[in-house]
Amino acid sequence: MMFFCTRCLISLFLVCLSNVALASSCQKNISNFQIEKKPSIEEGFHVSTKAQIVINKNPGDVKAWFDNVAPEKIIHSTDKVSGIAGTKLVGSKVWGSINSTRLVCYEDSNTSLEQIILNIPGKIFKYQMWDFSRDITHAIKYAISDFTVKPIGKNQSLLVWNFAFRPSSYVVRLPLKHYVENDFQEYMEKGLTSIKVLLES
Repeated sequence: MMFFCTRCLISLFLVCLSNVALASSCQKNISNFQIEKKPSIEEGFHVSTKAQIVINKNPGDVKAWFDNVAPEKIIHSTDKVSGIAGTKLVGSKVWGSINSTRLVCYEDSNTSLEQIILNIPGKIFKYQMWDFSRDITHAIKYAISDFTVKPIGKNQSLLVWNFAFRPSSYVVRLPLKHYVENDFQEYMEKGLTSIKVLLES
């Protein structure tokens, strides 16, 4: 019985500790070095995937979401991929402007950096992600992602989410491809469904 109680206390401590880490992860300071070491976008092989959904709104209304809605409201965890817990703006640029940067904090207490590289209202919202704290094997150099919005009818838009990971070496291509085309694909589709619900509510 004492062994069981001790295990309970340890489990409770670990849960509390993870909650503290989650709450404080978006408060950590980001150095200029972490931002400056953003990898250059390269030509060549990327592991890519795409998801899309019809939104019953015009492209202008869909675009407004990207600058004004916190991602933690719509990017939630699946069984295999952690959702977003919060973000913290880094630097003086307003989020939505070119080169604006933020720290992204995930529900499993890991983080990454994210920077906007293209933002054309009602058309495309493109960003780069790097410095994934969970990537302890350094399998990913960076990720490039974009949301594109296309009018397809009266008050209707096609929202397309493209995501591409640049693997750090040939060795990790196959496992990364399997992960992106299965676990991450499900994550993206769930995210798009959440966006649709939010925009149409």
